[in-house]
Amino acid sequence: MHISHQKNGNILAHSGGRAQLQVNEGFTLSHQAATGESISGGASTNFPGAVALSPPGGSLTMAPPVPENEPARLEALQQLEILDSAPEESFDRAVHLAQRTFSVPMALVSLVDHERQWFKACYGIDVSQTHRDHAFCAHAILSEGVMVVPDAQLDPRFVDNPLVTGPPHIRFYAGAPLRTSEGFKLGTLCILDTQPRNLTASELQSLADLGGLVSELLECRALNLKLAYTEHRRTTVIEGALDGVVTIDHEARIVEFNAAAERIFQCSREKAIGRDLLEQIVPPRVRPLYHRLFRRLTSTYSAPILGKLLQTTAIRADGTEFPVELAITPVWKKPHPVFTARFRDISARLETEAALRKAKAEAEAAVQTKAQFLSNMSHEIRTPMNAVIGMTELLLDTALTPEQRDFTRTIQTAGEGLLDLINGILDFSRIESGKLELEHAPFQLNQVLEDALDMVASKAAEKDLEVAWLSEPGTPMEWIGDAARLRQIVVNLLGNAVKFTDRGEVVVTVSAHCIAGRDYELQFAVRDTGMGIPAGRIDLLFQSFSQVDSSTTRLYGGTGLGLAISKKLCEIMGGAIRVESELGQGSTFHFTIRAELAETRDSQGAQAALLAGKTLLLAKPASAQTTMIQRHAEAWGMVCRVVDSAAAGVNWLTRNPQCDAAVVDLDTPHAIELLHRIRNGGMAPGAPVALAHPLGWKRDSIPALPASVTFLTQPVKPSLLFDFLTGGLVAAEVMAEPEFPVPAGGSMAARMPLRILLAEDYPVNRKLALMVLAKLGYRADVAVDGRAAVEACRSRHYDVVLMDMQMPEIDGLEATRQIRALEGEAGSPWITALTANVLATDRDRCFAAGMNDFVSKPMKIADLEGALMRAAARKSAPDGGSTPWALPAQLQTACNEGLTAVVAEILRAFTAETADSLTAMRLEHHRGGREALFRLACALEASCAQTGAENMRKLCQGLGAGLDRNLAALLLELLEAEFELVSGSQREWLKNSCSSQTAGG
Repeated sequence: MHISHQKNGNILAHSGGRAQLQVNEGFTLSHQAATGESISGGASTNFPGAVALSPPGGSLTMAPPVPENEPARLEALQQLEILDSAPEESFDRAVHLAQRTFSVPMALVSLVDHERQWFKACYGIDVSQTHRDHAFCAHAILSEGVMVVPDAQLDPRFVDNPLVTGPPHIRFYAGAPLRTSEGFKLGTLCILDTQPRNLTASELQSLADLGGLVSELLECRALNLKLAYTEHRRTTVIEGALDGVVTIDHEARIVEFNAAAERIFQCSREKAIGRDLLEQIVPPRVRPLYHRLFRRLTSTYSAPILGKLLQTTAIRADGTEFPVELAITPVWKKPHPVFTARFRDISARLETEAALRKAKAEAEAAVQTKAQFLSNMSHEIRTPMNAVIGMTELLLDTALTPEQRDFTRTIQTAGEGLLDLINGILDFSRIESGKLELEHAPFQLNQVLEDALDMVASKAAEKDLEVAWLSEPGTPMEWIGDAARLRQIVVNLLGNAVKFTDRGEVVVTVSAHCIAGRDYELQFAVRDTGMGIPAGRIDLLFQSFSQVDSSTTRLYGGTGLGLAISKKLCEIMGGAIRVESELGQGSTFHFTIRAELAETRDSQGAQAALLAGKTLLLAKPASAQTTMIQRHAEAWGMVCRVVDSAAAGVNWLTRNPQCDAAVVDLDTPHAIELLHRIRNGGMAPGAPVALAHPLGWKRDSIPALPASVTFLTQPVKPSLLFDFLTGGLVAAEVMAEPEFPVPAGGSMAARMPLRILLAEDYPVNRKLALMVLAKLGYRADVAVDGRAAVEACRSRHYDVVLMDMQMPEIDGLEATRQIRALEGEAGSPWITALTANVLATDRDRCFAAGMNDFVSKPMKIADLEGALMRAAARKSAPDGGSTPWALPAQLQTACNEGLTAVVAEILRAFTAETADSLTAMRLEHHRGGREALFRLACALEASCAQTGAENMRKLCQGLGAGLDRNLAALLLELLEAEFELVSGSQREWLKNSCSSQTAGG
């Protein structure tokens, strides 16, 4: 196309393969090649392809257009990895075939990239590429079919093309686009001639078919590259594998044998290829089995060994056998199956495992030996310690001079210290060996903390330290977990705090954080005002047998085990422990454990209602204990007024004469004067008033105390404070009595007569036990070994047998088993282990042998007394094997006469009234109302007799007048447990009776 210039003109737009030209006035546009028509003056038109402009003085050829999908097309071309590649015979044959078929001097396989056309194969042309702007193929890739240029000198797109105007002087061009399977046109198969020509329809189809074949060559080449890459990668992986990889055909012939297989079987690849796998690596003795398996594998394409990791035996080239792991995987199925077998030499691993098993067995044997040694050591030390501590306790109960008492207490303190050391070592050993098992039982958090404070209260009182515990408001007190281990952690931390604190206070705080459902994290902090810990030494705190400063060992004593044990226990219980400390200012140990929230039982609910709205005057200097008492009082609904001096208390009482209760701390200035003012009209005459005093304070040091004052030992237990407030005035002796008081004059034996047999071979321990029993009012028969104990039980009935575990002839465990075998003729004695073996496994062995109770040595009077009380409670209780409830004859007769509904109402009333009676009995027991407890028990006994609760009736009989307080508590627990069984049986009867009535109606 030519434009003759007459006036200024320009191209206004060119895009997307079409050029739009604005021909202004003065231009002449001629289309000589096609029509010879001319367009002149102010016209506008579109032309396909490139346009040649012929301005005055020269000519200009426009570049070929770009396909719309050019970026994706170029990406597809790059992925073929064919550009600039070496000549390939298949493409060369394709261009030779095209050249011969069409008898042309030139033929090409041309690929068009972003700026050039590159020849993968060519015939008749010496160059390997040309610029894209001059490429006929750049136009051809825009066509759907074969593009033909009969005479390039007459085609406006190519008339000025350098390949037309110069070598190779192209006049004729025909190109078939090369398409990928995705539809991208990457280049052409083209034929060229230096003479004009045309193609027939048949020739056009042949060129298109040849182009299709070349397109398929491109696809096959790409696929072959991928396969070659995959094969290279597979070969690299196989050859680099540490496992032996062997591929076999359907006849078990080896077709692939990697380097690892050469190393494992000590056979070269060349020797292995083509041989029968089973003959090559399977020991002769098992080849028949493997031949059968392989025949099944190739015939059914399934076998037990397919797809599984097997351990078997193989042979090396020299015939030596060795263990291998084998896995067989199918690779190809048709026409003949091919399998790959992976082998791993496991000789070293089996040797290592054998060594580990041996080491494990030796370690377990060592642990067992260690545990046995510790058990024996514990027994051997505790046996003489039992005599030392027991005799010291008896000696302190005799008339001694002050100097003798001091010496005796020193012996007792040293003995108890040695016992603590033994217990610490045993605990640490159990934890380290993984033998420690946690309990999962309900417990009261406040009781655990009170017990822990009790255990350090004496030492805190010696140093004039205040100890207390506080809980965040709303913290539940009922949990399920291991109360004993929690108490051990708290006691360890409290003991440490008291040891290293010379003045001030030690406070335990607790809160609860819900994790999920009933699963909680209990968070504790034990804060002291002691010496503090240097920052650089904190890391030593929780290490076994270490101290922050070795000099503290000499000054304060200790083994360094307490904190290490606490850390381990926290971790076992799902928590952690850490410390914050400032030198000279004190330390705070934070620890957490996991626990399950128990079902809430409002055991104080009915009694707490008595305190709601009542006013308590608390005269006590500000401290953690003050806060503790105030918080608990307010939690019970009381109004608590705190004053720090007698004068402040008197001033407040003058304005509030209706105060309901008062607690006065002995350390409050002029505390005794305040007590006299309270009792001389400052409060109502019957109002409960208590004096809180330090542990060890002698009441006779102040002879002029007012009457009717209750004494509360500090730290004041919230449970005792609650009993004091709800029970009114309680005698100091009741509030201060120990858990198992030692009765005077043999009164315990008089109240609870028991026939006792003592089986003990160690003379000193035997003498100690007899003296303790005598102090309680009991005389016991003696057996010096296990065989003598069995014979004694054969000839006489005993209520209680105190049985040592380690004795000559036969030990306590075997003696217990033989006594249990005699029960048909000798009755069923309550057997209590008296032993220095204190491991959990020792307890389990005792109970498994048939023992009922366990008292560890060194034996304390209170421990033995508690065991005897439990035996006495069991004696008073009904037979555990008897039926808890049966409908009595008179009620059964009523049912037979059609009065079942009336009987049902009687039973429902019994259940409701008994629940109220048990609550009242428990309250009277807390208050110390023994006569009232006896009256309630008599009334309940009659009710039980009328309704058929025979076991409950017998328990009510045991709650006689003047019964020991602690035995009464045990019988009450048995009575409450029995009531649960009775009410359950009655509910089942009521359910069945109602169902029968409904069916009959």
